[in-house]
Amino acid sequence: SFAACLWSFETGHLSKTLGLDWEVYLFLFCCACASLIAQAVLAVARLKAGDRFDATAFAVASFSSLAPFSSDQFDTLKDIIFGWLCWQSQHVFLKIVGVLSWSYLIAFHAWFFLLPAMNAAGFVPGANCFNELAGSHISVLLIPPKVTGEKSGCWEGIILPAIYKQVTKSKRDHLLIENVPQALMSVLFLVVEGGSSFVAALNLVIPGVQIVLTF
Repeated sequence: SFAACLWSFETGHLSKTLGLDWEVYLFLFCCACASLIAQAVLAVARLKAGDRFDATAFAVASFSSLAPFSSDQFDTLKDIIFGWLCWQSQHVFLKIVGVLSWSYLIAFHAWFFLLPAMNAAGFVPGANCFNELAGSHISVLLIPPKVTGEKSGCWEGIILPAIYKQVTKSKRDHLLIENVPQALMSVLFLVVEGGSSFVAALNLVIPGVQIVLTF
């Protein structure tokens, strides 16, 4: 994602309205799909004899990984684009904001990964957010084998769990930790630079709605 945004920046294709060109978005989508296929190959290779996956398992895991607004991969991409939009500005102050945005992006992801290794207590901010990241980045590898005799309909087996994952406490913690600082930096960008519907929508409006829905 960072390399694709760098290419767009260097070639003058970074937009305050759409972020990246649609061809770049398509390329990144194809890369994410290739990652899911690679995960599927590994998951099948390590499957025990006699076990099998549910017919809908790959589709559900792919949705968790690729869905806009709910996947960490999507959130990470829009934060990287925001940093490059800041770097594209003629204002030195905003270039600093862009670097801070990238630094914070790396920092809180590292925090989420380190907390399980530290056996952090549940009340520590972000203590349960590792699962949110794993569900986005290695969703196919986390698919459990199908339990013999288990039956569930589309609503209770797929749709309800997907909705529930968007309103859990760990999801709220993830959204607050990731988006509140980024939103403050986005406000600074809009005040100083202005004219970016991309930043206003993806860094302020949509994260705000997501956070409200988790309460």
